[in-house]
Amino acid sequence: MKKFLALVLSMLLLIPLFAACSKQTDNNTNSNTNNNANTATSTKYNDGTYIGYSDATPESRGFAYAEVTIKDDKITEVKLYEVNEYGKLKDYSTYPLKEAKTANEEMAKRFVEKIQLMLMITLV
Repeated sequence: MKKFLALVLSMLLLIPLFAACSKQTDNNTNSNTNNNANTATSTKYNDGTYIGYSDATPESRGFAYAEVTIKDDKITEVKLYEVNEYGKLKDYSTYPLKEAKTANEEMAKRFVEKIQLMLMITLV
């Protein structure tokens, strides 16, 4: 539960990062276009994949991280990972608790939905 909370907080901290990495566009018309209006594309975020990490403390016995992919100002994918205290990535395909794999997949889907909604609210 602590890892999940730390991961959620890490994801929330990524929102200002996305805003800081936003592109600035110039909506002025060019005088060489024979007075045709420019249709400049306005983007708020740079396309790419961003990574956020949870804290790694002795009590947490590892850490978690999330890869967030943005394309066309939308979060298109979130991948969640856990690393144990030995530095090994948790392999959900062989992990003995089937519920953990299902929870990992479901959390990633929910992050896409919730963070996209949060971004829309903060930018309005």
